[in-house]
Amino acid sequence: MAVTGPNATNGGVIRTEIVIEALTLTIVGTLVGLLVGLPLGIAGVKAQIGGMTNQFTTQLPWTQIGALIPVILIAALLAAVIPARNATRIQPAQGLTS
Repeated sequence: MAVTGPNATNGGVIRTEIVIEALTLTIVGTLVGLLVGLPLGIAGVKAQIGGMTNQFTTQLPWTQIGALIPVILIAALLAAVIPARNATRIQPAQGLTS
């Protein structure tokens, strides 16, 4: 952020960059977590319960997952706003020294 300040970048652009980066990382982390966590969770349940019964079915809570995704995105947005605001208030030379 200290490098973009001297290049005549205004605070709005810096805030937007930070928010976009936070949301991108959140989306990627959520997708990786779902793609890795759901199959591993199902495999773990099958390993624990599958041997007790001959039939094992799973039903994923898609409505709960769908309801949590907007909450996760809003939390990421809120978590990015304060650091973004603070980053735009720092003078470029001060940011380079700290």
